[in-house]
Amino acid sequence: MQKETTEISAKKLTISIAPGSYKGTIISQMAAGCMETAVRRVFPNAYVNVIPLADGGEGTLEIIQQHCGGEMNTSIVLNAYGRRVRARWLKVRDCAIIQTSEAIGLSMLKSSERDPIQSSSFGVGELIQKAIYSDFKRIMVCMGDSATTDVGIGMLSALGARFFNNKGERLEPTVLSMSKLAHINIDHFNKRIKETEFIGLADTSNSLCGNEGHVSVYGEQKGLKSRDLQMLSQNFDRIGSVMEDQFGAPIRNTPYTSPSGGIAAAIKAVLRGRIIPTLDYLDSLISFRESLMNSSVVITGEGRLDRSSKYGKVPYVVANSTKGLCLLILGGYTQEGQDDFREFDHVELFCLPLQGVNYLDVDMCKVITDTTQFALGMLSEKKKITFLKTKDDISA
Repeated sequence: MQKETTEISAKKLTISIAPGSYKGTIISQMAAGCMETAVRRVFPNAYVNVIPLADGGEGTLEIIQQHCGGEMNTSIVLNAYGRRVRARWLKVRDCAIIQTSEAIGLSMLKSSERDPIQSSSFGVGELIQKAIYSDFKRIMVCMGDSATTDVGIGMLSALGARFFNNKGERLEPTVLSMSKLAHINIDHFNKRIKETEFIGLADTSNSLCGNEGHVSVYGEQKGLKSRDLQMLSQNFDRIGSVMEDQFGAPIRNTPYTSPSGGIAAAIKAVLRGRIIPTLDYLDSLISFRESLMNSSVVITGEGRLDRSSKYGKVPYVVANSTKGLCLLILGGYTQEGQDDFREFDHVELFCLPLQGVNYLDVDMCKVITDTTQFALGMLSEKKKITFLKTKDDISA
């Protein structure tokens, strides 16, 4: 009789797998497949719902194509430091979907190469131009995992914008030159830009400026030296102030204007676009929050849990959308990142055994599979994995 009860319970176990990408190694779809393998080993009779997610950075194009179809295209553009790279973008019916990390991604660079002050978002503007010349009237820009901190100045320059100081002298389109910015001239924009609907998909909710702004939260992550933080914060404020005064859109202290080094602010103000959280957009496509709420166990994760996670990264959104046990499989975490998850008493955190290891030297799929299997087995032994009541249970 006990054996029969166990089998019935196992059949009712619903596990949802909803990871983000492990930056620079594997995207969320691959990570989800690794986690599913582990679940099948531990709970072969469980119902498994695989919902790979992305926040706007790596893997976002694949997720959108999975649910919306479309044709993937490749264009040659400049990366964050002016080198030619192949960047993919997606055509879905009347919409061109661009991912900033395809052109100016942080994971393209070695740690020693990162110098955000010298970086440019020009390549993103090149992708937008290609979409415009392909007659798309709707352009979606997925933001996240970028190497730049130029508030979209490079992007706007590629579209034809010119920048001037209060003497009418033209400025170089770099964030360093923007301390003297007084006017942004868009007379040389392609006329089609005014006829184009721009939508920005944001990975985080940070504002452009302030204590919770881009430089304060992401500056060091992108390689900014501490001596440059104040200077760059002032330049961000200057750029934001000019954009607000000239184009009428509040951006300096408005949520969701920080993504991709402030590209979101430029899309909102200069291109008059809408900014929405990427995960809200994905939820409108696939209703993943409803699936998570109805799961006994949810497995999620990403490459790193840190100060920025609480601003809308995949693990935080998933944990916030889950009633059952939430299992986090992480590449690593900071103390601050871990502390932000203490509000969730249903979250169990497990870290991949990668300390002191070069990610490129390991089989990440195997590591994720083995760690997930270990975590599920351990939590099952401790009886932390429970079963949601179904309608059959209630009527029985």
